[in-house]
Amino acid sequence: MVVPRVSVQRVLASSAAAVALLLGPQPATAGNDAQQPAKRDPAVDRAAARAIVHLDTRSGRITVFAGELGRYFSIVGTDGQVVAERISADELAASHPEVAIVVDHGMAIQMADVELTGAP
Repeated sequence: MVVPRVSVQRVLASSAAAVALLLGPQPATAGNDAQQPAKRDPAVDRAAARAIVHLDTRSGRITVFAGELGRYFSIVGTDGQVVAERISADELAASHPEVAIVVDHGMAIQMADVELTGAP
C-alpha cells in the first residue's frame, strides 16, 4: 500500500481552516467595521463553498463544505445516489437528524486531534 506524502504546511492550513469554520464568525473590532465586505448571497455562497472534509460511514459519504456564511453538507449513499446536496446545518438536522449526529461526533473527534496554538 502506497501512502501519499502530504506536507505539514498543507495539513496545518487545512486544519486551521476547519477550526476557523467550526468556531464560527468572530466579532468585528471597532477599526475593522469599514473593511467588512458586503453580505454574500446565500445561493452564491452555497454554490461556491469548498469541501473541507469527507466523513465515510457504513451508509455513505458525508461531505462538509465551508462557505463564508456557514457550513453545508452533501450526503451520497453507498449506491452512489445523492441523498442531499449542499444543505445547511439546520436543514441537515431537520431532514436527516441521524446524519447530523454523525457529523457532530465526527467533527468533534477530528477537532480533538488538532492542536490549537495561540488560542485564548
